[in-house]
Amino acid sequence: MRTLSIVSTRFVQVATVVTARVAELLCAPIFVTNDQGTILASSDPHWVGLYFDWNEQRTAGQYLRIPLHYDTQVGEVIVGESLNREPISP
Repeated sequence: MRTLSIVSTRFVQVATVVTARVAELLCAPIFVTNDQGTILASSDPHWVGLYFDWNEQRTAGQYLRIPLHYDTQVGEVIVGESLNREPISP
């Protein structure tokens, strides 16, 4: 059980770094979720801990979704529409 919590903690740390760097690079809202859809890190800290519900968000086509794997953990980096209206290419 301890190993899982260490891996989970490291996954959250990786998610936090990815969020900060991608948000800075793309000037867009970023969410990193785990395999259950819970937001582990976000460019807006108010989202952390919530479930990323595709039905409540704008159409799913407005988001770029990128798989994220670290050790045994699986998640997803979700990139929203650029705040400066620059197109974001997959």
